[in-house]
Amino acid sequence: MHNSSNKILYGIDLSGLANQKTKIVKCEEHANSVEFSLITKNPFSVPRKGNFFIGDDSLSPYVEFIKQIVYESDGVYVDIPLDLQDLPNPKDPHYLWQCSLRPIDKALGGLAPLGNFIGTPLAQFRFLLNEAQLFSQIGEKIFETYPKASLELLYVKGLQKNVPKYKSLAALYKNNNWEGINNGVADIANFLNIKSHNGVQIDDDILDAIICCLAGLNDYTFKDGDLNSYMLSCLPESRLNPEKIEIPKGYRLAYITSRPEKEFIFIN
Repeated sequence: MHNSSNKILYGIDLSGLANQKTKIVKCEEHANSVEFSLITKNPFSVPRKGNFFIGDDSLSPYVEFIKQIVYESDGVYVDIPLDLQDLPNPKDPHYLWQCSLRPIDKALGGLAPLGNFIGTPLAQFRFLLNEAQLFSQIGEKIFETYPKASLELLYVKGLQKNVPKYKSLAALYKNNNWEGINNGVADIANFLNIKSHNGVQIDDDILDAIICCLAGLNDYTFKDGDLNSYMLSCLPESRLNPEKIEIPKGYRLAYITSRPEKEFIFIN
């Protein structure tokens, strides 16, 4: 159990079980600061082949890890679809896109949940949730989020005009500043005023995991009716009945409308 005065969250930038790109960040909120730390020792950091054997309890480390972080924290925020909302068999669709996208995906420019790019990690993560008997925690302790959409809210709707390109980039912290030439990771980290120690490096995946965490902080969480209204405002199709459209269960974004008052600290 953790101190009830501190909020503990986990953000997961998920890339599946068969590679080492998945990044997991622990977030601990204090009275005047928010600390982020990279969880380097976890089952997802072990390289695997796509055809590795999953019998004989070989998935137990993944299952136990997911259960541990869910039950020891106030929430786990992962950038993978959780509530598929009847995909791939939508009820009474009016548009072709409804066969592959949820309304939230269409509204926010998200990827097709069952498409090639995220279909594999989605299936693997759902399998782990099933093995861990955690499906009931979706919307309670496990939440879906979308860092790209949170950044667009931050920049387009909030404080700047355009989200800088940051994918496949990394930045180095030096002399109280994140450094990188034409580097969106550095720009975003500096904009959020994330502090660290000289020599610490973050890449786009770590940054996404941090943004995942922000979706769970009370000061920035964007959810429920407000998020549903925003989604509807982004859907131009006139034949959709707004009374039958809702955000997926457990869907959250981070909406930062001003420079964070609390100090953000990344601890490697």
